[in-house]
Amino acid sequence: MRFTISTFVVLVVLIGAYILYLKATYIEEEIETGSAYGFTVGDTKDAVYKNAKTLYADRKVFIRYPIESDGYGPIYEFTFSDVDYEKIKNDKKWEFYFDKMDSIRLIFEGEHLVLIHRHRQHFELP
Repeated sequence: MRFTISTFVVLVVLIGAYILYLKATYIEEEIETGSAYGFTVGDTKDAVYKNAKTLYADRKVFIRYPIESDGYGPIYEFTFSDVDYEKIKNDKKWEFYFDKMDSIRLIFEGEHLVLIHRHRQHFELP
């Protein structure tokens, strides 16, 4: 098989396009005021839970529960049932995972949402 300059150019363009796609779809964002991703800072836990239940009704969702002091803990499938809400309603932090590199973290002070953290990446970091 002969490797030509046009083959090389096509390969470079494809790799460049893929890198641009990865960069364009990467999200690492913290929201402390206003609304984002269907949530509003200042909403109560009850309102946030009901909203999440509606937002993610058609998605497979996992949650880290309980969250240990080091930020880790076991991950379980989450169904947004009344039993699931009872498990997390007193927690300060809710972390929902949609796949291993797509998540949203909701931080509460008392009964109100104070921070929305969104992370999504389609690639492994070294």
